[in-house]
Amino acid sequence: MSEARYRFVSDDDGHNYIIPAGMQKQFDRWLESCMDDAPPYSGFTFGENCIDSPSNYTFTDPREDE
Repeated sequence: MSEARYRFVSDDDGHNYIIPAGMQKQFDRWLESCMDDAPPYSGFTFGENCIDSPSNYTFTDPREDE
């Protein structure tokens, strides 16, 4: 079983998030709802995963998992 994959995304206000890679559509719907208290998707709450900046994170080369 491979490790979970995540991606960096931003909203129109310049906030950055780390979300599960397969949850882009849910994230987009969450943004459209404009509700910080929107219900979690499969136990994942997007508002709680807001980050200061993607530049604060380090990681290994993601292409090695392909």
